[in-house]
Amino acid sequence: MLKLFDKRVVLGVLFSLLGAFAYAQFDFCDTSSSNHVLYYKIYGNEARLVAPGNGYPYFGYTRPFGDVVVPDTVSFLGVDYPVVAFAENAFISCSRVTSVRIPHTVEIIMTNAFNGCIGLESLYVDPVVPPVIQNDAVFTSVPVDIPVWVPATAYPLYCMHDGWSRFTNITAVVDSSLGYHMLTVASADTAKGSVLGGGVYAHGSMVD
Repeated sequence: MLKLFDKRVVLGVLFSLLGAFAYAQFDFCDTSSSNHVLYYKIYGNEARLVAPGNGYPYFGYTRPFGDVVVPDTVSFLGVDYPVVAFAENAFISCSRVTSVRIPHTVEIIMTNAFNGCIGLESLYVDPVVPPVIQNDAVFTSVPVDIPVWVPATAYPLYCMHDGWSRFTNITAVVDSSLGYHMLTVASADTAKGSVLGGGVYAHGSMVD
């Protein structure tokens, strides 16, 4: 009887593992420069950022949180692939993500990619050609007044783009490749008063 019970336990574990693999939809994962484990699927010569599972996109996996930097290129089995898309559900319900940097290689952001990202505070969008927004569900529940940093040369395109024009705080960046900086302000002598302000600003931008 004990042996039979053991076999059932082993079989149950095996079936659970097989079920988990059946739900997986990524080819590989990698740790980004922002120290987040992100998941990718290869399509021909390109890579897409994906959620790790089907049906329940992050079931059994840790959701990204904080400030996420997505790389422009990933390497798999010795081959480099440009990241050209944020696939369906890429960051769905990642409510603790506060910012995402979208690399210059991205061409399309697919349905529900940011659905449920209620904690998103800013987007850093590097492509000079605005990525296609597949439908209205891409940014469901993302606040429309968050700062969206875009290349200065492409600023008018983002403002007129059907998918991006939903945002009311699109800001031009002179050269996003130089990065962004956190500015904090403090009084040198609090007995004489205090100061307010600070935030994240693009390199070379003017701060009022």
